[in-house]
Parts: sequence; C-alpha cells; structure tokens
Amino acid sequence: GREGCKRDIRICIDHANSLLTKIVGLTNAHCTQHLKGLKNHEIRRIGLSAFF
Repeated sequence: GREGCKRDIRICIDHANSLLTKIVGLTNAHCTQHLKGLKNHEIRRIGLSAFF
C-alpha cells in the first residue's frame, strides 16, 4: 500500500545518504524506482535532482 511505499522510500533515502560519494552507483532497481517517484522538492532536499 501507500504507507508501505513511503516506508520503502525512506529506507531508500537513508541508503542513498549512507552511500555519500557513491550515489551514482545506486543500482538497486527497486530503490531507483522509488527515488524517481519522489516529489521534486524532496529530491532536491536529498541532493539527487541531478540524477533524476
């Protein structure tokens, strides 16, 4: 459901943040799909706008 998706997105954001300099190497399709679904302001907030 939607709540599960929100939780997954949070997990993905935490995962992406932990990678720091390896953001470009984020290859997990599941996480990538969730990250692409984030609202623009959320993407900018976590600094991934350049990749999506």
